[in-house]
Amino acid sequence: RASSIRSNDPRPTALLKQLEKLERENAMFNKYMQDAEAKIKTELYEDALLLLNQAKDIKPKRTEPQVRIDEINGLISKKSAAMSEQAQYEQMMASASNAESKKIYAEAIRYYKKASEIKKEDPKALKKVEELEAKVKQSQEENKNRRKLEDQFNALMKSAEEAFLSSEYQKAVSLYGQAKALVPDNAVAKGKYDEAVRMTKLDSNKAMEEQYKKIIALGDENY
Repeated sequence: RASSIRSNDPRPTALLKQLEKLERENAMFNKYMQDAEAKIKTELYEDALLLLNQAKDIKPKRTEPQVRIDEINGLISKKSAAMSEQAQYEQMMASASNAESKKIYAEAIRYYKKASEIKKEDPKALKKVEELEAKVKQSQEENKNRRKLEDQFNALMKSAEEAFLSSEYQKAVSLYGQAKALVPDNAVAKGKYDEAVRMTKLDSNKAMEEQYKKIIALGDENY
């Protein structure tokens, strides 16, 4: 009788089916999780998310899939931020290089500094800042010296012109000569110098002629 009851009892069959279903679900769940981990290792995050969501659908109460989903979303955000950061860095470096090629050094330095801020302490950007700041300093020093030279040249030319207009030709020659020595390729200084020399000779000849006339006149008086 007991045997007859057991043979007619549907519960063992139902339990067996439940166990088989559970085993299939466990196998599929584990496979999805393992495949997802393999995708994560190769940074195929979108594929990994798909697999983890499939695992989550199979066993909604299991927390592992959601934990990994959250972790992957964090990795994707970091990767996206890193890519955005790299794009910004490359843009700043390109703008800096363009400004440098046009010799707009202050602008180039500003872009290189921004690049070094985006990519913290980037040695390439920092080296360019150092190089360009040295160039700017050298250029400023050269401009300072050039302005000093121009001031000296203009002062000599002014004094020489005043001397020339006052018929102080010898003084003018000296001053024009000094100006010509400061800026040898200045055509104006050379021309003025040559004119002053010519006038000095004429003035000298005129003085000699006057002296000669005085001698003749003195001789005539004595005769």
